[in-house]
Amino acid sequence: MRTFISLLLALFTGASLNAQSDSTALKKKNPVVFSPGFGLGFGGGMKGATAQLSYHFKKELSLRAEINGLTIEDLTVDLVFSGQTLRTVGNLELLNTSLILDYFPNYEYSSFHFFAGISYAVNNRMQGRGLYPEAVEYGELTFEGEEIGYVDVQMITNTWMPQMGIGFGRSRPKRKAGVRFEIGTYYWGAPQIKMEATRMLENTAQEASKLEDNLSQYRWLPFMNIALNFRL
Repeated sequence: MRTFISLLLALFTGASLNAQSDSTALKKKNPVVFSPGFGLGFGGGMKGATAQLSYHFKKELSLRAEINGLTIEDLTVDLVFSGQTLRTVGNLELLNTSLILDYFPNYEYSSFHFFAGISYAVNNRMQGRGLYPEAVEYGELTFEGEEIGYVDVQMITNTWMPQMGIGFGRSRPKRKAGVRFEIGTYYWGAPQIKMEATRMLENTAQEASKLEDNLSQYRWLPFMNIALNFRL
């Protein structure tokens, strides 16, 4: 994750310097004439499905409101350890709204932009269950999966999440439609862990704080997104 943040910062710096150094060469092209107005976009990516409404109010600046959501239900993965099958079932439900400011350093000649904003997590549900679907042999003893029990883990992140990144494409295209690509990251803070365990696995719930400590370094959530924008 630190490598991704370093790469993103390097891209920020390099793109900014490149935008400044190439401004003279770019002026040889026909400039895009700015006019204020609205844009509408639909897309998807690591954020899930995305819809956005933007207002380009100044040549270098555009403001957009965005909503994105992603749902994954009952994602099941079977892991085999020493001949025993451990089944994990995951559920993910993300619904965020965002207010984002775009900055175009060379609007007339390039669609490259920086962006920064704040997101509100309407519903960020990330949980999983671990269980044994089959009987487990331990020495001369055999235990059914129902006897062993299960472990439920829920991860909770911050409700308010800053975000930043870079991209190509105008929120209000110079023609009727245009493509927008972005790469960036959320800062969602150190995740909190809630754990519930039953039957023979009941003591596993005491490991919640240790798992929380192990995940505390993962405070950034990178994403890539692509959208088709329309000029209104």
